[in-house]
Amino acid sequence: MDFSPAIPYPSVVMTWIRFLGLSGDMCKKKILWEIGEMVGKVVKLDLNTDNKARGRYARMVVYVNLEKPLISKVLINGNIQRIEYESLPVVCFSRGRHGHFKESCGKRRRS
Repeated sequence: MDFSPAIPYPSVVMTWIRFLGLSGDMCKKKILWEIGEMVGKVVKLDLNTDNKARGRYARMVVYVNLEKPLISKVLINGNIQRIEYESLPVVCFSRGRHGHFKESCGKRRRS
């Protein structure tokens, strides 16, 4: 990715994400990698996920495109799994966008 001072922020960034409450059989590296790929390009798995030193969640770094709606949940074995973005503090999931909170989000425009 090239740097351009004309762009106010990068469109693709790396961020930590968490999947809370995954069952133990889902905490295998290959399975976690596949789950993470549903959100973005996986860069790194938190190795403490495997030994559960961090508690009951899986954690990884993925590339996300901030120009596209962020994914707030995925379907895993028929169950909805919520995704937490650790390093994107200003996220509006009503529009799936980074840069403002749901409370300050205007009404959706109709096409």
